This record gives sequence, C-alpha cells and structure tokens, in this order.
Amino acid sequence: MSRADPAPHSMQGRGEKASRSGGPFRTGFGPVGVLCRLVAMAGGLMLVAIAAMSVISIIGRWFAGTSIGGLEFGPVPGDFELVETGTAIAVFCFLPQAQLARAHVTVDLFTMRAGPGLRRALGVVADLLFAATTALLAWRLTIGLEERLTYGETTMILGLPQWWVYVPGVAFMALTALACLTTLAATLRGAVPPTEAEAAAAEAGTAREESRR
Repeated sequence: MSRADPAPHSMQGRGEKASRSGGPFRTGFGPVGVLCRLVAMAGGLMLVAIAAMSVISIIGRWFAGTSIGGLEFGPVPGDFELVETGTAIAVFCFLPQAQLARAHVTVDLFTMRAGPGLRRALGVVADLLFAATTALLAWRLTIGLEERLTYGETTMILGLPQWWVYVPGVAFMALTALACLTTLAATLRGAVPPTEAEAAAAEAGTAREESRR
C-alpha cells in the first residue's frame, strides 16, 4: 500500500481512484468523466483568456491617449462586461468535474471518524440532494434563458445579448446533475466518499507521482 492510498476502503470506486492516480484530466467515470474534464479544461482556458484580456486592458489604460503609427492605445472596451460574463461561464464549467472529484467544500467534523457505512449513507443523501438542486437550477436557468430571448436584453457597453451566458449555464448545470447521478451510482455500488484528510493525502500523493515523471 502506498502512502498516497492510506485507506483503500474510502476511495470512491475504481473510476475515481483511477482519476486521482492518473491526474485530474485522464481516466475515470467513462464518457461522463471525459466530458466533465473537457468542460473543466475549457473553463480553465476561458479564465486564462480573461486574465490576458485584463492585463492588456490595464496596460492600455496606462498608455491611454497615446498612439504609435496611427494605432491608438486604450483599455479594452467593455472589459468588465467580458470579465463578468466569462467568469460566470467558467464557474459553470467547473461544477461537473468538481462533483466527480468530490471537490466541493464539505464539513466532516462529525464524520471524519465515522465508519464506511455511515459515510456511504450520507454520500447517497448528499448526491440525491445535490442532483435535485442542480436539476432545479437548470430548470430555472432555462426559464431565465427564455425570458432573455423574449425581451432581447443586452449588456450596456458592448451590447452583447444576455441570453448567451444562459446557454452554457443551462447545459453545464444539467451536466452537473448528471455528474451527481454518476457519483450516486458509484456510491450505491459500494464506494465511500473520502474525508477531507483522505482526499488531501490522495492529491498530495498524485502531485508527488507527477513530480517524479
């Protein structure tokens, strides 16, 4: 038994164990896992693009009013709207993978010493509640999308249609609900959600393995 796997009975199943031992974007949970990881990667790329745009806009503010060869320097028009919209989409992108990785914030003060049976039961309840919540949010976002399409609301500076952000919101919230059902199925098959300490130990072990390669 390696130090990165201190409690084999606490792993969430072969899919999640493979995901932890093989890195965050490799194997685990079949096609659903692959799709969730690709969506999370897209969210990461979006945040990188937002950061790059913000740097360019800030530099443009420093040199606002100057021009070189007829090229006028200044901030990116509507930069705060792009940051606001892009960040919202990125958050939706991360939710499905966060569910598969059990990376949501949890309080295990009273369950960290609980047995596998109790933790499995609590995991089933948590997955059911989160699946119902994400399905409800996907439904309400769908209603919001319909309203934005009906009224044609746009952003103040760039005039971007506000319904754009609702499309990935609905899609990725529905994917989060599917991810909840996927982890629920794994829990019902006997997988046990890890405690924060076990998850941290597994992640540390994965990081050490990656550093040796």
